[in-house]
Amino acid sequence: MRCTPKPIPPSRPAQQGGHYVLTPLGNQKTLRRTLKKPPFKDVPSTSRGDVSHGRRVRRTVKAVEAPTWVDFPGAAQVVQVRRTRTTKDRRSAGKNGGGSAKRTTVEVVYLVCSLPMGQAQPEQVAAWVRGHWKIENRLQVGP
Repeated sequence: MRCTPKPIPPSRPAQQGGHYVLTPLGNQKTLRRTLKKPPFKDVPSTSRGDVSHGRRVRRTVKAVEAPTWVDFPGAAQVVQVRRTRTTKDRRSAGKNGGGSAKRTTVEVVYLVCSLPMGQAQPEQVAAWVRGHWKIENRLQVGP
């Protein structure tokens, strides 16, 4: 799922009948910059909220067909996932623990997917990535 300095060529999974969803990381600066360029503000979005573990998370997903200038083999769509997370900030609580401020953070992630929108809706692509993160977290934290 993640791009490394020496990624598996994206054409390889397609040659074997598979597809990919990639999240470029910090070491893929050029690709990340390229994926931010499509006019996402003009694209309709879908949003989904979730409340668990004492926090509220809203995921907003937008997708566009991969423009020709996204120079990535087999890229069919570019997906933007915006996560807005609101938690109670315990550090802001008073001396006696009374009251608490809410803290909101926003993270925007860009994905490149080899499946066209007709075969994989943006919500489905985002769900695949979220499912992968769950597995990754379980492997790092343990049972």
